[in-house]
Amino acid sequence: MWPVVGCQGPQKVQRLRDAGVTLPVDYAYTGSLSDLPLLSPATHRCY
Repeated sequence: MWPVVGCQGPQKVQRLRDAGVTLPVDYAYTGSLSDLPLLSPATHRCY
């Protein structure tokens, strides 16, 4: 069984990069203040 690895804030941005997503992205949405770094590389941001 794989260990559970947290994914919050800057970790989400790094995981996008690791998955091959080219930043900046056009749109990003988050419902959590801890994920605000996820909005930084987006042209259109929604919270």
